[in-house]
Amino acid sequence: LEKAKEAARKESLDIEFTEADMRTFTSKNKFDLVLNLFSSFGYFESKQDDLTTLSGLSQNLKPGGLLMIDLLNREHFLANYRDRYEDTADGKSILFEQNFDYLNNINHEVRTYTYPDGTKKTRKISVRLYTLAELQQILEPLGMEEVVAFGDFSGGEYSPKSKRMIAMFKKSN
Repeated sequence: LEKAKEAARKESLDIEFTEADMRTFTSKNKFDLVLNLFSSFGYFESKQDDLTTLSGLSQNLKPGGLLMIDLLNREHFLANYRDRYEDTADGKSILFEQNFDYLNNINHEVRTYTYPDGTKKTRKISVRLYTLAELQQILEPLGMEEVVAFGDFSGGEYSPKSKRMIAMFKKSN
């Protein structure tokens, strides 16, 4: 947040930055656009927290405002699912061990990072994956309608082969 504030100052932009819990955030101002990027949704343990978050995002939009939500494409993820694999990044080895809970659509992942000096760190991550249809079913009763979905940030087609699901929803008037 500090980096964003500094960048705004350098560009002489008048931007209000707020740090808050997305489940409870409300603003006296309503927004033309709400962005939820880089799969930053679906990490709450409770599905109700996800629903509360989406409701709050909708409530903070002006009529006609847009919600853009970027998630992993569930269909692509499952078609390419591996319960165990390794990768390297920035000089470290990463072991991914996954278990997908099909009943709740949650991927439970343990990442073990091995650094060049031999030290290891482990990180556990669980994320609930949504289909486009599920998002529509949740957002429609909140006065949101789907406008378009993309498979990447270049505007590529959303399909079972696209890694991302970038969906735009519009708030009814």
